[in-house]
Parts: sequence; C-alpha cells; structure tokens
Amino acid sequence: MGSTLVETININAKDFTEHFLTCSTCINQYSSDSHEHQPKLLPCSHTVCRQCLEHIVSSQPRSDAIKCPICREHILLPRGGVTSFPPSFLVNQLLDLMVSQRRDVIPKCDSHTNEELLFCETCDKIFCQLCDQHQISAEHTVVPFSLAIKRMNEILSFKASKTTSCLDHALELVNNEIHRLDSSMEKAAEAIDRSFNEIKSYVENRRHNLLQSLKTTRDYKLKILNDQLNVILNEKSKIEIECSAFQQASDIHVLTQRIQELNDRIERMSLLGEPRENSFMKFEFRHNHALQDLARSLNSVGRIRVSSTYPPLCRAKIESPVANLQCAIHIETVDYNGNVRVDGGDPLTVNIWDSYGKLCEYDLYDKQSGSYTIIFRPLISGNHKIDIRIFDRPISGSPFIVDVTKHNNPLWSFGKRGRSENELSMPVSVIADDRNEREQVYILDPGNSRIKCLTIDGKFIEHLGKKIITCKY
Repeated sequence: MGSTLVETININAKDFTEHFLTCSTCINQYSSDSHEHQPKLLPCSHTVCRQCLEHIVSSQPRSDAIKCPICREHILLPRGGVTSFPPSFLVNQLLDLMVSQRRDVIPKCDSHTNEELLFCETCDKIFCQLCDQHQISAEHTVVPFSLAIKRMNEILSFKASKTTSCLDHALELVNNEIHRLDSSMEKAAEAIDRSFNEIKSYVENRRHNLLQSLKTTRDYKLKILNDQLNVILNEKSKIEIECSAFQQASDIHVLTQRIQELNDRIERMSLLGEPRENSFMKFEFRHNHALQDLARSLNSVGRIRVSSTYPPLCRAKIESPVANLQCAIHIETVDYNGNVRVDGGDPLTVNIWDSYGKLCEYDLYDKQSGSYTIIFRPLISGNHKIDIRIFDRPISGSPFIVDVTKHNNPLWSFGKRGRSENELSMPVSVIADDRNEREQVYILDPGNSRIKCLTIDGKFIEHLGKKIITCKY
C-alpha cells in the first residue's frame, strides 16, 4: 500500500515572514529556482533543502538511510537518492506568495490608482506624471518606479553578495589563524618538553654523580676497615699458634718471657680495637643555598613569547633602489590600536624577486625596538617585487613593486672634456673634505696635471698647481 505525504499548516498572514522559508539546517532561504536549496519533504513531514540532505548522506556511514536533522528519525533513502524525495509543495506555494507580496508593496499614486509611479534617478524623486509637474528632459534619467526598485534590489543583492564574500574571506583568514595558533601551541609544547628533558638530564647526571661519589667513599672506607680486619685476624692467628705451642713448655723463664711479650701485645692490640675509619655517610640537601638558587633559576627558565603586532597597519619605507648598490627597507611595526611597538622578535618572511622572477638575497636585522631593516643588493635594473609578511600575513602595501634604476640620479654634475676651469681631461678620484666649516670637493685630474677645487654644490674655486701633485722617485 503506498503512503501519501499531506502538508497542512495554519499561518496568520500578519505573522508570515521569510523565516518560514528558511532551511533550519543551513539557515539559507529555500528557492524553487535554485538546484541546491530546493525544498525537499521528508517522510517525517519536515522540510530540508536538497544541499543539506546531500551533505548528510555523504557524511553518514550508511548509504541507504539517513537521520532527519530536525527530529533525528531514521529515514530510508529512495532508490533515486535525495533527488527522489518529493518537493515541499507548501514551501513552494509560500515562495510564490512571498514573490506576489513583494510585487504588491510597490506603491501607486493615491489619486491615479492605474497610473504607474515614476522615479527620477537624477533628482532621486518618486512622482506621478499626472499629479506632479516634474521636469522631464534629456538631462534627467526617469524610469518606472517598479524598474527602479528592481535595480535597487539587484544592487542590494550584489552588495550583499560582495559583503558576504568579504565576510567569508575574513572567516577563512580567522579560521586559518586559529589553526596556526593550535599548531604554534603544539610546537611550543614540544619545545618545552625538549627543554625540560634537558634539565632533567642535568638533574639525573647530578644524581648519578652523587651516587657514584657515595659508592667511591664507601669503597675507600671499606678498604681501610678490611685492611685493619686482616691485621687483627693475622695477629689472632699468630697468638693462637704460639699459645698452643707454649702450653707444653716447662721452662718457667721462657713462659715468663712469653707472658711479658703478650702483655706488650695486649697494649698494642688495644689500638687495633678502634676502627681506623668510621661508617658515617650522610646526604645533605639543604647545606647551602643551591636549592633556593635552583628554584629561582627554574622560575626564570623559558618564557612564552607573544606579539601584539598587527600586520595590516605595519608600514615599510623603501629607499630608491639602484642596480648593484645596497638598498635598505625600513619596517616599523604597530599594534591593533596603531601604537608603535617597542620590542622585536616578530617572525618576518621576506621574498624579493627581480624582473626575471629570480629570488634576490637579503639580510634582515632586528633592532629589538619594533623596527626592522632589510638590506639587499639588486643585480639588475627593472621592476622588482618585494613581499613582506609578519605571521605569514602581508603588511600594508605588500607586495611592493619598485623600479630599480641602472644609475643613481646625481645631485649635481660638473665638467666636460677639456682644459678650462670647468673642464676635465682624465679625472680619477673625487674627495669631499668636510673637516672645515667651508666644505670643499677635490677632483684629481692627472690628464691636466692638477687638482680641481670645487664648492660643495659643484662651483669652481681654484686649481691646485702642478708642483703639488708632482712626485719624485
């Protein structure tokens, strides 16, 4: 016997809103035109969009049944899959009702109900052509009000879509940063374990050394005591042998002499009764301030390094680059509120590509004051691309495109070939002398056998004669 799904609902027109047309799983509005958000009616009488049902099928181990995301009832999939679930007739009717309501909200003229209102885009004004003598000319763009609303809705939808796209991008960036945060935590935790395992090895080495020292001391004391014990046993053995030999003696003088010798031995043996070493060994743990010093040192071992640098507000100042000359890039970091940072340690990633896409070498200097300097030497002229990132996020303006010139632009130039005051024959060296208040520039011109003296801004002063540059060999 076949089963029939019956949809019944009683809605107050005043309470009817677009929330009735929203999928409770993905919070997206149903659409009869969209393939993804087409409303599908389940046997449990709940409505879910097609996209959500496909996600549920792909995420569950069973391919022949799913659970309703609303009531959790087990539902067998039809042979055709999700597409074979019947569409929700009620939701589609409500969608059509909502479209008709939107058409009805377009206002009409109160006096001329059949007259369509017009909208002047130039004056941003709604008017009725019969009621309002609005100036209509070629300079004014006038369209039907219904068309204006449609255009506004399209613009609104476009702006909303663009805003949603920006929010999705921001969501992706924040989620990526959260993942990187978890990764940073795992790496820091591993570094902490490695560091404290090293500390444990130091403690274990000290424990081993103390135990070894304890054993060495015990062996030393034991050797002395064993040597003394052997002496006592040897003396005892000698006395026992001598006594057994003299028990049969009858010479009184010999016995008296032996007794005297034993008396002397008794006095000497009394010294053997005192151990030459003692058994005292004790481990002291608080005999000095080492434990307190260790505790203080452990409290200062390691730290969790963080940074408040906000890459989008950090700026870079790039000096004018010239081929084959050093160029400096100065970076200043700030926090989220725009305050200049005063400490360094930020992980900077720098990539510099020349006009052929080849990476350039550079040196990075951390001034430990929130500022950094990058020094590189471009080998060729042309556009160079410089990408600077902090926490793998680009700073303001990155990547930069800079034009590397072949030659440096001079502040001033002087001379041409010749022998007059403003001419040179074979200049080989230039020296700037700033030792005096009157700064001067000297040009060695051996082709004319003279030194030309100029002002700091390139004006001729005098020639230093031939005698000054003549050398005797």
